[in-house]
Amino acid sequence: MSNLLSLTDYAKHVGCSGAAVTKLLKKGSIVAALVYLPGKKKPLVNVDIADQIRRDNFDPSRQKKKINTDQDKQQVIEAAGLEKTKDKTLNEARRQHEWFKAAKAKLDVDERRGVLVPAAEVEKEAFELGRQIRDAMVSIPDRISDQLAVETESIKIHEKLLNEIIFALKGLSE
Repeated sequence: MSNLLSLTDYAKHVGCSGAAVTKLLKKGSIVAALVYLPGKKKPLVNVDIADQIRRDNFDPSRQKKKINTDQDKQQVIEAAGLEKTKDKTLNEARRQHEWFKAAKAKLDVDERRGVLVPAAEVEKEAFELGRQIRDAMVSIPDRISDQLAVETESIKIHEKLLNEIIFALKGLSE
């Protein structure tokens, strides 16, 4: 008889509310695990049978992940980017929440002012600029290859190449 519990005690055993156990009863899920003792108005739950029924009908997709250990809680705190404290008070949590709201508001204002721009825009502009630089550099040999072919002095070749590169880069900056 030691495996018989009241509905409330069974709820504690399972780790859910009494209302959840009552809901299971109304659905008929654990009715087979109920035991009615003479002289008792409320039934008792046979823990072994009820647990087996729950295991057989368990749907993992509907189960919320429980955070049981301090290590699990700490991992969630770290993943959320929160402070690494075990004893966070309500006031500290509110302070941190308000700080995040203020930081988000500042980012929104900076974006409206034009101080911050979306990363996609920056990447697009950088790509366009890189393509223009590449095109300017690639066109240099086409423009001066004939002039360099007749030169025999390395200083003059260097000077012509340098001047052409400077010309191409100045054209991009304008």
